[in-house]
Amino acid sequence: MNAVMLFMTVAMAIVYFFMRPYVYIMIFTFDLSMGQIIKNALYFVILGVKRNFAVLGGTLLLAALNYALFLIITPIGIILPFVITLSIADFAGVYGAYPKILQYMVDKEDAPQTEEE
Repeated sequence: MNAVMLFMTVAMAIVYFFMRPYVYIMIFTFDLSMGQIIKNALYFVILGVKRNFAVLGGTLLLAALNYALFLIITPIGIILPFVITLSIADFAGVYGAYPKILQYMVDKEDAPQTEEE
């Protein structure tokens, strides 16, 4: 029973961390209620599963780089997480989330035009 509860807790934490960039974008971009924002964020976690795992891999790689710097150059390894690592990880999350929100929630008339179009 403890193993099942641990697995469910870890799974919910992963879904929460995948939802966060979608929630932040929808709060500032659309006029939705909190229930709609959470529901849409859960949908986007499923729709953008490949992007979410790519961002997770990049964040883990960044954390490994930070740990390696901590072992090699301790002062930089101590300061880096508080200055740059969290910002880069959040930026990568929003960078991965924005295209799915643009694809499914923004009207085609309001979408920014690209050079291919």
